[in-house]
Amino acid sequence: MTSNITIITEMKTRDAIASSAFHCLVHDLAYNNRIVKLERRECWRIELDLPDLAARMELGRRLAEETKLFVNPNKHLYTVRTSPPESIIRTGASESSIVHVIVTEREDSAGKGALNQLRSLYRIDRHIDSISFGFLYTLIFAPGVADPMGLAAEIAQLTDRAHGLLCNPHSQMFEVF
Repeated sequence: MTSNITIITEMKTRDAIASSAFHCLVHDLAYNNRIVKLERRECWRIELDLPDLAARMELGRRLAEETKLFVNPNKHLYTVRTSPPESIIRTGASESSIVHVIVTEREDSAGKGALNQLRSLYRIDRHIDSISFGFLYTLIFAPGVADPMGLAAEIAQLTDRAHGLLCNPHSQMFEVF
């Protein structure tokens, strides 16, 4: 039986990439009255052949703390989840104004590389079928923004110099939820 865990990491300090992207959205791409905040996290989805919930959580903790492939303890905070990143709920804003975008590479070399390193260096891949990596963006929109899901998709998909920012359609894919 295949099941998943997700390791989500975030910076302990201000994320310069997220701050830069937010500044660009507000000042260069004219989303200033619609977007309030942009957050960015790394998201590792790990497909396992491990049916026991406690064993999955323990393996996720071991991967995060013992391998240093997923989490740098000097700069990251992390959570291990048994649910997909699509189930994240943030507090502090109305639910309708929060939209998540996950951006992944079409050729996921980070996920494949992590799996190869687990196999060759750490030898703890026995229950791991696959690993995929992406960036999880959380967009918090101003109250009253019409169609926040559509606006998040517009922000995500780079189409020209004035539209989109998070995903290069030639090498990346995105999902809005």
